[in-house]
Amino acid sequence: MADLIGQSQFKDRVRGIVQGDDATPELWNGPYQDLINNDKFLNDTKLDKTEVAANGANKVPRLDAAGKGAFSITGDAASIGGKVPADFVPMTEVAANGANKVPRLDATGKGAFSITGEAASVADGSVSDAKIANRTIDQTIAPTNTGLLSALLGGIANMIKAITGKADWKTAPRTTLEKAAALDQDNTFTGNVIVDASAAVRYLIARMAGGTGDQGGLIVDQGSAYRIRMTAQGTALDNGSNRFDVRFEKAADKTLAGKGKINILGASQMKLGDIDVVSPNYLVRRSGKDANGKFTQVDYLRPDGTLAIRTTLTGAVDANGNYPTMQVVKYELDGVTVISTVNNPVTYDADGDYLNCG
Repeated sequence: MADLIGQSQFKDRVRGIVQGDDATPELWNGPYQDLINNDKFLNDTKLDKTEVAANGANKVPRLDAAGKGAFSITGDAASIGGKVPADFVPMTEVAANGANKVPRLDATGKGAFSITGEAASVADGSVSDAKIANRTIDQTIAPTNTGLLSALLGGIANMIKAITGKADWKTAPRTTLEKAAALDQDNTFTGNVIVDASAAVRYLIARMAGGTGDQGGLIVDQGSAYRIRMTAQGTALDNGSNRFDVRFEKAADKTLAGKGKINILGASQMKLGDIDVVSPNYLVRRSGKDANGKFTQVDYLRPDGTLAIRTTLTGAVDANGNYPTMQVVKYELDGVTVISTVNNPVTYDADGDYLNCG
C-alpha cells in the first residue's frame, strides 16, 4: 500500500497537478489517478469530449436516465455574436405586446416566431389605406351580393358599364339620367315610340334635327311603303317665310308619292288663324283703284262676312306703275282684332308682270 502523505504535501501535489509540474504522479493511488486523468474520465462515462465547446458555454451538465453525466444543448452561446440574421427573428417583427407572434421551432430546431396577424393590436375600423394598399378590380365580373371586396367592386364597375354603354366603366357617359328624363318632360309613353337611329334627336318626337328640307321633320309612318313627313320653318314671327309643309312621300327614297290625300276625321270646326292661305270659300272685295287701274286693297271675307285677310299695295310705283311692297294683315274671327301684320316685297319681271310676293 502506498505511503500516506501529509496535509502540506497533499497541497503541494495538487498545486503541481494544476500547474503541470508534478514530478511524482506515481505517488497518487489508482482512484485518484483515474479521477484526474481526463481521457480516462470521459471514456468511462461514455462521453465524447468533442461535444464540449472550448469554453463549455454551450453545454450544461446534467444526469441522464441511467444516472450518468451528460450535457444538454442549449444553443450556440459561445458564438451567438457571429450568427447570421436569418437564424433569429428581428425585434421589428415582434409586436410590443407580442400578441401577433407565437413561439415555434423551425425546420432546423432553432427557436423562431410565427406571424399570426395583429388581432390583439388592431381595433375595429382602424385599418388604414396604407395597410390595405392598392387593389386592382376586374370589371368583367358579374355583380353579386357576397364575395371579396375586390370582386364586389368589380361587379359594381361592370354594372356601371351596363348603364353607360361604354367599354370601360371609367369612361364618362354621353348624357346624364337627369338630361334623359328631361327629354320627355317626365311623361310616360305607352305603346311603341320608335326614333330612327340615324336621326339626332333634340326633342323627343316633337322636333328632329335635319333642317327644313325633306330630311328633317316629324315622320308619321305605320310601316307601309308611304308615309307623311311634316316640317316647319321660319326665322322670325310673321316675316313671310314661316311655313308648315306636309309631304306624302315614299318611305324608300323620300321622293314625293304623287297625289296623296289627307283626311281630318272627327273635327267639327277648323280655325284658319295665322295661316298664309286663301280659302276658296272667302269672298274677295277689291278697292282703292289707282290711276293705273290697279286695286291697291283686297279684302278676304269669311262666309259670315267677317274680315279674315286684307292686302294693301304700298310704296312708290315704278315706271310700270307697280308697287314694291304688299302689306298683309290677318284678323281674328271677329274680323277686327289683328293677328299679325307683315310687309312683303313684291317682285316683277322685265315687262312689269307680277312674279311673287314675299
